[in-house]
Amino acid sequence: MTNMKRMRVNAGLTLKDIADKLGTDSSFIGRLEKREYKRTLRESTRMKIEALFGESIKYLLQEAPKGTMLLGGLPKECSDVQTYVSHKDSYVQNSSGITD
Repeated sequence: MTNMKRMRVNAGLTLKDIADKLGTDSSFIGRLEKREYKRTLRESTRMKIEALFGESIKYLLQEAPKGTMLLGGLPKECSDVQTYVSHKDSYVQNSSGITD
């Protein structure tokens, strides 16, 4: 699972939610998350994705660390990826029980 998918799922958002925010279709987002998108991303698309997630596209498309999970789901104030990203250090824990 890529960091992009982990962050989206942890934020409780669907592919359609992300696609709507970016002005694209959910199949495109799904292909990105699976790293099946072979063409070069347009600069404007890359910038929108990076702004939405608050991370570089390189980081987003990397494999997420094994065992990374949320503690009890997202708090109410984390209703989207942007809010989750800004608070992720408080909510993410790896499988050894040590907060990232």
